[in-house]
Amino acid sequence: MVHRLLKYLLASDPLPDNMEAQLDGICAHASERERESDRASAEATALKFCEYLEPRCGESFWAVITSVNSYGMAIREDSTTADGFIRVEDMERGFFYDPASYRYHNPETGKSFRLGQPLRVTLTGVDRQSLRLQFVVA
Repeated sequence: MVHRLLKYLLASDPLPDNMEAQLDGICAHASERERESDRASAEATALKFCEYLEPRCGESFWAVITSVNSYGMAIREDSTTADGFIRVEDMERGFFYDPASYRYHNPETGKSFRLGQPLRVTLTGVDRQSLRLQFVVA
């Protein structure tokens, strides 16, 4: 769209009468198509990660904690950059979520898991339907 407009401007030609009227609709359509393309690309990438890692269930990997919330921790596995999740119910007992510091802390052991922290994880499940990888702390 930008290229068409530049062509008219550089040639000092007036814009066609219907061009301005159609511009909002054309731009909205192009933006929606781009969002759909991004979603499809992300889904295809997630499916390929699932296909690649499924035979490796039970293996341990290095990862980094990318998000912490009351449900658990999102991680990014280092060797493939695949995203996965560690559910709070799959963590050892005694860990409590601290939203102020974005971490899980176990006051009895002093162990903590913080945003950005590297850790060793074990792949425990691959769900191709939901395109999710499930991990536990190794």
